[in-house]
Amino acid sequence: MLSIGVGGCSRPLGEDAERAPQPDSREVLEPGSDDMQPDADANAHDANAPEADDDAPSGPPFSLDGPGDILLARLVGNAPMSIESPSEYCLEDKQLYRGSDYRAGDLNLFGALGDVQNDWRGAPVLLFGRVKRPLMSVVTKVGPCPADYENVPIPQMRSDWGSPECGQNLGHSTRATLEGLDYFEVTAARRLELLEFVARDAERLTVRLSNPFDRPIEAREGGPLQATLHYEGMYGKPGARARPLELSIPAGGSQELALDRIFEGGAWSAPGTKRDRVNRRHALYTLDLSGQLGAARVELSLRLIGLGD
Repeated sequence: MLSIGVGGCSRPLGEDAERAPQPDSREVLEPGSDDMQPDADANAHDANAPEADDDAPSGPPFSLDGPGDILLARLVGNAPMSIESPSEYCLEDKQLYRGSDYRAGDLNLFGALGDVQNDWRGAPVLLFGRVKRPLMSVVTKVGPCPADYENVPIPQMRSDWGSPECGQNLGHSTRATLEGLDYFEVTAARRLELLEFVARDAERLTVRLSNPFDRPIEAREGGPLQATLHYEGMYGKPGARARPLELSIPAGGSQELALDRIFEGGAWSAPGTKRDRVNRRHALYTLDLSGQLGAARVELSLRLIGLGD
């Protein structure tokens, strides 16, 4: 277990609402590629934030109670033929169905998305609304599947890559699959500024994680909220490793974290060989939060790789 002490600084958090063009590329995007990842400064504050509506608190501290459902997650921009976040689906009737432009966690987003800006992609968001089913009821039939959906090769990929809608079949799904999936109908959305770069050296990355909520963030193994450091393989066939992290951040406070940039462990090759030593090295990639915080469902991944570049 990796445990880090609490910092006592309380910091205001902000929103970002500068609009960027909506992507419309059919390029197949691999997980880990630049196009699939948020900018390292995705949490940067922008003073030109949208005006708050009456459906959610306008600023910190944010309440995690109330009517409806609450989702705390990273906003992802969907795209055609994306491995992990497809925006449209070719079904068994050979018809193309348009989904959502955005998802958060494993849920596609529909409803009142007027406050959601394209350059929020990769940033943490707090969403208010309702989890509903089925996803099939809110997708839109476009017409026959275009030619680029024919004979799509299945790329070699890890078992943890893919999407709930398509699995590892690029752009292809079934009506039964979409009938069995939930979506999130948004009534209000807030961009959050949670992560701040502090310092970096050859061994450690130091960041400050802020708590803009009306209750403490307590994360530990076996608890309702869990925190994990995600490491990606650096050489050879990539693999992933995870390390548990303990967090204890008071409401309105922050916690400074000094995190190992390289984790060695979990080789696939014969112990003691050169290949074994190389394959053991994994680079710090994200800080992941999952579980429950108050009434909020948490599926949040904060990108660490690239911070300080």
